[in-house]
Amino acid sequence: MTKSIREKEILMEKHNITSERRNIYKYKNFIYDDLEHALNFAILDQENQNNTDEH
Repeated sequence: MTKSIREKEILMEKHNITSERRNIYKYKNFIYDDLEHALNFAILDQENQNNTDEH
């Protein structure tokens, strides 16, 4: 039985259930929980690509 969003919220409140959202960062086919890790990899990958293109 499919419940509406409001029905789900009521049930969650009744049973003291909470939910949290988290950000997921993607670069190419890689998935990161931490933005710093995604940025570090992307920067290194792009620098390596630029160095390869120059030679």
